[in-house]
Amino acid sequence: MKPVRRLVTTLALALAVLVCAAPAVVLGASKSSRPTLVVDFDDTLVRTQPLYDRAKKKLQALAKSAGLDPQKTLATFNALQKERMKTLGFSRERFPSSMRDAVKKLGGSAKLQQQAYEIGNAVFETRAHNYPHAEALLSTLKHQGWNVIVLTKGDPDVQRARVFGSSLVDYVDAVEIVKDKSARTFRSLFRKYNVDSGKVWVAGNSLRSDVLPAIDAGVAPERAIWLSARGSWAHELAGNAKLPASGRTAKSLAEAGKLLGLPRLKKYARPRRDLPRDPLLRDIARVLTADLLKPRYAAMPMAGAHYTTGHCYLAVESLYHLKGGAKSGLKPQTIQHEGGPHWFARDLSDKVHDPTAAQFATPVNYANGRGCGFLTGDKPSARTREVMLRVQALRKYGRRRR
Repeated sequence: MKPVRRLVTTLALALAVLVCAAPAVVLGASKSSRPTLVVDFDDTLVRTQPLYDRAKKKLQALAKSAGLDPQKTLATFNALQKERMKTLGFSRERFPSSMRDAVKKLGGSAKLQQQAYEIGNAVFETRAHNYPHAEALLSTLKHQGWNVIVLTKGDPDVQRARVFGSSLVDYVDAVEIVKDKSARTFRSLFRKYNVDSGKVWVAGNSLRSDVLPAIDAGVAPERAIWLSARGSWAHELAGNAKLPASGRTAKSLAEAGKLLGLPRLKKYARPRRDLPRDPLLRDIARVLTADLLKPRYAAMPMAGAHYTTGHCYLAVESLYHLKGGAKSGLKPQTIQHEGGPHWFARDLSDKVHDPTAAQFATPVNYANGRGCGFLTGDKPSARTREVMLRVQALRKYGRRRR
C-alpha cells in the first residue's frame, strides 16, 4: 500500500505544479496580437567586443614586456582561436587558453603563460556596459506593449552572467541562449512563444546570425534591422552575407527605435514595478522569464499575462534552496486561489514568503495553505538551479533595483 500511496501523492503533487500555470491554456490559445522584438545581446545592446579587443592589446603588451614579438604573439593567438573554434566552439575556455598557449608556443615562461590566461579570463569577469539608448529603447517598447525576446548565442554560463548581470533584465520577457542561430532556431522560437512572424521585428549587429536567418524564417526584410556600425568578430564576418534591398540598417539604437516606430525614446518606469520588497524575493522575481516555463505555457507573457504567472512553484523552490534548503526552516505550502493552486512558503516564525503574489488581482488567504513537498525532494530541479545561477549573476554584476 505504501508504494501506491507514494505514487498517488507524487501524481497529486505533479498535478498541483502543472495547474499552477493553467491560465496559459486560455492565454496561449491564439497567437499574440502584440508586436515582438527579437534582439541580439552582445554588441547589439551591450559592448562586449571592446572587452576582447582590450584583452588582445594587453596580451601584446605582456609579450613585449617579456621580450616576445607582440605581432607574432597576436597572430599565433588568432590562429589558435580559429583552430579551436571547431572543437571548443563558444566555450568560455577557448579565449583564455588560446592566449596562454600562444605565449607557450613562443617560449614564454609558466608565469607568463598564467598571466596571459588571466588576461583572457578577465573578459568574462568584467561587466559589459550598455550601448547608448539601450535601456531607453527597451523601456519605451515595454511601455508601448511590445514583447521583448533576447536571442543570444554562446557559452550558457557567460551569456547568463551578461544578460542577468545587466540593467536591461527587467525589460525582457524571455531569454534564449543557443549554440547557433539559423532559420530553424527562429521558427522554433516563434512556435514556442506563439508569436506571428508577420508581427516580429529582429535587430542585431550580425547579418549572418541575427538578420538573414530571421528573414529565412519568415520575418519580412523591412522588419529586420542590421546595426551596421557595431562591427562583428572575424567568425561572424565570414562569408558573403548581404542585406536584402528592403532590409533596414541603423547606426545606433536611437535610429533602430525610429525604424520601430518610436521617434522618441524615454526611460520610463520599469515594467516590473510590483517587485517584492524583500531583497531575495525581489531578485528571484526579476529573473523569472518566459523561457523558464514549460513549453506548453511559455506563450503566457506574450499574451499579456503577469510576468510571474505560472512561476509560483519554481520561485518557491528557488527561494527554499537559495536560503539553504532544509536548514532554512522554510516550509513550502499550497493553496487554491483564483482558480488554481498557488505556492508560497512559511518560515519558523510563521511569516509568509511569496515571490509571485503580484500576479493576483485579489489578496491570497494564506491561512488556508497546507504543507507540500517538492517533486525533486530536497535537491533543486534543473530549472531551480538555473534561477539560482541567474540570481548569483544579478547580485555579482547587476545594479540594485528597487
